[in-house]
Amino acid sequence: MPTYDPTAANNSFSVAYAEFSTDVTVSGTTEAAANSVVEAPGFIPNGRDSFWLEFVAPGVSPGASAGASVVLVVYDNGSPLFAGTSAIAQVINNAAAAYTTSVSTKLKIKSPTAVVHVYSVRAFRAVANGTVNGTSGGIGRPGSINITREGGA
Repeated sequence: MPTYDPTAANNSFSVAYAEFSTDVTVSGTTEAAANSVVEAPGFIPNGRDSFWLEFVAPGVSPGASAGASVVLVVYDNGSPLFAGTSAIAQVINNAAAAYTTSVSTKLKIKSPTAVVHVYSVRAFRAVANGTVNGTSGGIGRPGSINITREGGA
């Protein structure tokens, strides 16, 4: 398990990074039953420094029904990071036609405790199944989760 060392020469680089290139069907209908999209490797912060968590999905497609939505949530060690207001993004279909949009979000994690943290993004839906796309039509960059030290690259 990597331990974050603020004195290391490479301390501004990613401390945890993972990609996904396959599509994830979103069938879970609650936060508790959310489908896993991507999980970063665990790391141990020093308990003082803050970090940035960046999530990119080349495409998110809610079901092709009016009112269908896909909600993306960040988890820390299997629990929602932000209790009560856990959504980092929500894609809503206001018509009865299929569409896809990309999602990119960045959030700050203030001074996580000095124990192992495994951050992940999961998704749940309303009305109809949706999809989180790992690549955009098979071209371009894959989806990813990236955690860097605040002030780092």
